[in-house]
Amino acid sequence: MTMLIGTEKQINWAAEIMERVTSQINTAIETTEFSEKNIVKVNEIKIDMQNNQAVFWINTFKTDNDMFEYLNDKGVTGRKIAKTINENNGF
Repeated sequence: MTMLIGTEKQINWAAEIMERVTSQINTAIETTEFSEKNIVKVNEIKIDMQNNQAVFWINTFKTDNDMFEYLNDKGVTGRKIAKTINENNGF
């Protein structure tokens, strides 16, 4: 896991968020087929998942709805990942 930067309270909160989000997104990426052109966006998302700023995790992914908004903003690739997460989690 990435070493987070922030206050102790931020790090504790962000670590929980990071674990939940990266687990869901990484599992969805591994189980979804992407076209060649979508691989660039997948790699951008993977880079975001390595962000070490606690405030990034808190501000971007406080709720599951925030996670789906983030994925929606990533275009077709993000929506494919969100669909896989929905299917796997029964949302």
